[in-house]
Amino acid sequence: MSDIPIVHPDTGEVVEALESAATDRLCDLKLALEDREREMRQMRSAIEFELRSRLEREGRRLAVVGDYEISVDSARTRVWDADDLEVVLRDLVGRGMLQASEVSGLISREVKVDGRKAQRLLGALIGEARDAVAGCFRWERRGNPRLLVTRVSRIEAPQ
Repeated sequence: MSDIPIVHPDTGEVVEALESAATDRLCDLKLALEDREREMRQMRSAIEFELRSRLEREGRRLAVVGDYEISVDSARTRVWDADDLEVVLRDLVGRGMLQASEVSGLISREVKVDGRKAQRLLGALIGEARDAVAGCFRWERRGNPRLLVTRVSRIEAPQ
């Protein structure tokens, strides 16, 4: 599946053929890699925090240091209040300051289902009513299924 070598992060051992590796060995490798990823994310976060702090102390969003350019995205986004905007736009169109065609499609109303409430309702129904409500949803796959591996303790039988 992959052309990159698979290396156990703790032992440095290279796993040559995943297809023929023992399942428990692959589980151990998966957990070891997850631990290493977590450590790497924590280290990267600490470094990013320090670099952002340095730029903020200098009051800058961009700096060139040696061979590196460092920039900070403001991480801000506009959040529009659809109700307020709708009132303003209706007023501006009514006063002739905007044409209706200029604001057409600017605001849309999305109908959403509260999945938890719908699931509770489904669980409370029986018979024809349950069947009717159950016909209103479908299972949909989201991305790849998540594989969970958990290390378990073995309890040894007394001898």
